Amino acid sequence: MPSIPELILSSSFIFSGTVMEHGRSTVPDVPSSDKLVVVRLDRPLHVDPVLGDLRGKMITVAAIAPASLTAGQQAVFFTHSWAHGRGIAVREIEHRDIAQEHEVAAAVAQLPQLHLSDRLQSAEPTSRIIPQPKLQTPKRRWGRVRFPLLPRPISAWPWTLPSPCAHWPSPLSRPLTSS
Repeated sequence: MPSIPELILSSSFIFSGTVMEHGRSTVPDVPSSDKLVVVRLDRPLHVDPVLGDLRGKMITVAAIAPASLTAGQQAVFFTHSWAHGRGIAVREIEHRDIAQEHEVAAAVAQLPQLHLSDRLQSAEPTSRIIPQPKLQTPKRRWGRVRFPLLPRPISAWPWTLPSPCAHWPSPLSRPLTSS
């Protein structure tokens, strides 16, 4: 008999419900059979949110052992989705007593954490960490930052610097000489 975590991982539709009747289908595309059981969904435990709120809906369950389910019996169903349309039909993997509903709900709540830990354990690194050289900062001397010297004094520059005011020439600008 598989454990609850194993059943949760192998199921796509988990719910607790009450068996209503045998041998009938609530889905028009699924013909009635002696292996089918109609179950009222009391509490969705792991259901695709696209299906909406299913509380109180009648679900057709293709049971493994329909004789083990009696009308009025409550159970937790571990199933696979089978047919969706004007009704929902599922295929049973296993069912458990309703007394285990809280244990199943707690295990379903841990499912995202379980998926994440499995994914992290199977992950391979995609890149390596390469040590970067230490950046060199300018040296400080007497409270000022010391920069390398310019190759020649500013007055020897061949161009003129723009003046701060249009009416006053810049003290560093040289007059243009005509040759």
